[in-house]
Amino acid sequence: MQIDRKTRQMCREVERVASEVLAAAPDEELAGVFVMAVEPAPDASRLVILVGAPPRADEAATRAALERSRGDVRAAIAGALQRKRVPDVRFEVVVAPTVTELD
Repeated sequence: MQIDRKTRQMCREVERVASEVLAAAPDEELAGVFVMAVEPAPDASRLVILVGAPPRADEAATRAALERSRGDVRAAIAGALQRKRVPDVRFEVVVAPTVTELD
């Protein structure tokens, strides 16, 4: 799928804003998470935020914490973007493997 320049630019801005919001989140389940990428899904009206979690993180708890922070993320996106409509966001979590899992 070809992504146009404006959509790529918006995804980079959303990545920056989401990173800031998640880094400042008081929820302990979000400690150590980081935004890996933001992609349109399937277009710029909906975005997938790919979030990396530290090894041994509870994926379900991390996913629940991200869902609780969704409103804060969307509000920050709305403040940063100059658009009529704020894109809907959903999160995908990738838990980093531990060293023993790599062996």
